Amino acid sequence: LSNGYQTKYLSNLAIYVAGLTSMLDQKVALTNQSVSITQLPGLVYTPAQLDALTQAKINVLRYKGLNNKPALLHDYTTATNASDYATLLRVRIKGLVISSVLDAADPFIGGASLDGLHLTALVTALNAKLSNLNKRGYISNPQVSVNTTTAEALIGHGYIYVTFHPADELIQLNANVGLNPGS
Repeated sequence: LSNGYQTKYLSNLAIYVAGLTSMLDQKVALTNQSVSITQLPGLVYTPAQLDALTQAKINVLRYKGLNNKPALLHDYTTATNASDYATLLRVRIKGLVISSVLDAADPFIGGASLDGLHLTALVTALNAKLSNLNKRGYISNPQVSVNTTTAEALIGHGYIYVTFHPADELIQLNANVGLNPGS
């Protein structure tokens, strides 16, 4: 991509992809989403260049025939292959899980204590939120636990540990959220 025109185009595509990502539902991947642009003259990649871009995890377009809009090839993040967060879909689903956990836990943050009935109510609220995500197909097999020491429970502090599988995947992800009245 030594050509400045191609570099500028890829930069503009990155901005477009970021905007499209923010509008998509968390369960929808960017892969194969149509892009409302037309082929730019002179912007033709060889198969070797496309392979190199894919290996570098740069989202590129693939063209689906004459007079059809191009589609995004994939939705990789900049994480390495060794990371659990190499795809944007996993990152967005984990973000949705954490947001749901914080939503459920918000009424309990800063409470007088986090023991007995309060702890049971928190776990029930968390299970309800995660069950909703499970029913909607964002995650599967969610498991939640709340850990707190006796001293932390008296001041409303605790830690939420969530384990789940993202939509249609076998990989297991973890999310940890601390409950702290000062945060």
